[in-house]
Amino acid sequence: FFVDWMTAQAENGRLQRLELVVDGTTIASKVNIVSGRRAFCFKIACSSDWHHYSPGQLLEIENINKFHESDKVLEMDSCADPHHPMIDRLWSGRRPIQSLLLSTERIGSQAALASYPLVRWAAQKIRRLRKPR
Repeated sequence: FFVDWMTAQAENGRLQRLELVVDGTTIASKVNIVSGRRAFCFKIACSSDWHHYSPGQLLEIENINKFHESDKVLEMDSCADPHHPMIDRLWSGRRPIQSLLLSTERIGSQAALASYPLVRWAAQKIRRLRKPR
């Protein structure tokens, strides 16, 4: 699936690949997908042999530099988890994102929406119980 999707993005001119190469060996790699004037980042893959040099962080710095040099992309989303240790050090700006749940007029939809807070609370409790202490 991933290879097919990346191939389709490349054929449509939306794939942006970055690699950090040392002596002909790729030690870090990442892809971004560009949609209009926005780019969306994906997870960085790094060689464990080079982890002491933080190749992923070095590649992300290059990614940010390329973004600032470009006049085609106006916004870039790191797509990283909130409070990600590396991204928080490199990306100072944050855009708030809000999720909205809307119901249709159907009774099942209304019941699902009404029960969502309870289901979310229960899921959090279950996750806490499963965490090793």
